[in-house]
Amino acid sequence: MSIPTEKKINSAFSVKQGQYLAFIYYYSKVNGYPPAQADIQKYFGVSAPTVHQTILKLETDKLISRT
Repeated sequence: MSIPTEKKINSAFSVKQGQYLAFIYYYSKVNGYPPAQADIQKYFGVSAPTVHQTILKLETDKLISRT
């Protein structure tokens, strides 16, 4: 059995999106508030536009909601 890398696991979200969702969930549980985009950027070691686009995609897919 192998784990897919960047392909979709199912029709809901990709592996990378799942990693972002897990990070947001556990960061919120540990700290009591959701992470800033800068926190996500630092954790994943990606650029700010990459984080922003992924967050927008998660919001568009109704997997998260921003306030």
